Amino acid sequence: MTRLTWAVTALVLSVVGLCGCKPPMEADISPDGNSTVIADSRGVVIHDVQNREPDRVFPIKNAQSPRFSPDGKWIALWQSNKTTLLDARSGSQITLPRIDPPFLWSPDNSEVVGIRGKTAVVVHVRSRSVVRKYSLPDVPNHGVWLGHDRDLVFSCPRMLVSVIDGKVSIHRTDQLIETVGINSNNHRVVWVEASNTKEPKGMNNFDVSVKEIDTSMQGTETLVLKSTSDRLLGEPGRLCMPTTLSISPDGRQLAILGITDVSRPGLVDELMALEAKNQNSSHPKTSRQKELESQLRLASMCQTTRLDGLDIRPIQIVSSEGFAFFWSVSWTSNGQQIAVGLNDKVFVKSIPTY
Repeated sequence: MTRLTWAVTALVLSVVGLCGCKPPMEADISPDGNSTVIADSRGVVIHDVQNREPDRVFPIKNAQSPRFSPDGKWIALWQSNKTTLLDARSGSQITLPRIDPPFLWSPDNSEVVGIRGKTAVVVHVRSRSVVRKYSLPDVPNHGVWLGHDRDLVFSCPRMLVSVIDGKVSIHRTDQLIETVGINSNNHRVVWVEASNTKEPKGMNNFDVSVKEIDTSMQGTETLVLKSTSDRLLGEPGRLCMPTTLSISPDGRQLAILGITDVSRPGLVDELMALEAKNQNSSHPKTSRQKELESQLRLASMCQTTRLDGLDIRPIQIVSSEGFAFFWSVSWTSNGQQIAVGLNDKVFVKSIPTY
């Protein structure tokens, strides 16, 4: 979960008065789009998208961050301070040297990259041994494998870090980086920046920018400049807080999953004003605050939009009433399907043809 996501969660929880949020339950979709996997209170659950066979439930406790291998045979998991590989068919497990998510599989399935603090660690699957380490200037939140060689690129809070032929290069940014991808057409790195934009009153939306750069960290180009989150989620003028941003495997589309206020106009503004007034007070909530909270209506929504600079028209993928505590977005290898995890459900949708 990115720093932006935690900020959004805290903001929403402060409005609706909720607490006790559990660790995130994350989902992934197999590269061929036939299966999804989710780690939740039941364990690790693999679901056949076409419903041709029942769910396979593996009672693995405290599993997080499931990630399919490119061939769909294995699922990398973080589990109670250890890293395991789960056979997607048999349920057998292999323990790897500990690495923390995000997990990045090499295109040939032979290696998995994870994190130990500020170090990227490459583990060889067959030998179950660490084969390479790269010292990074900060703890990364996302990463992507560049082609079939050993080259990698990571996104840290305010910088991109590439590892090309073992050499580390840095590109610093002004805003927080939320995710990173690779444009397969021109082999350039694509990343998303987001910044909190103060409105004259009430709650905030976010500015979202998408940029592109050579793998050598030279030649920046802006694809989307400060498009507001309400516009990207197809709800202009409403409060829209992004929780997850994800770039398609070919680097040409952006998925944005967020929380949208669907209450009556002005309700959130009034509620936030009361919250701010009483923020430093030990007094209990007023009857008016409780009344407004009971009327608050939120929806979770996912949209996709092209990144070719010609059309920033959002296409709705998922819309679900209510507030989701846990969320994730993942793509099939061809970018034609997307899996959206909301709480303990996974929605699989085909991406519309533009």
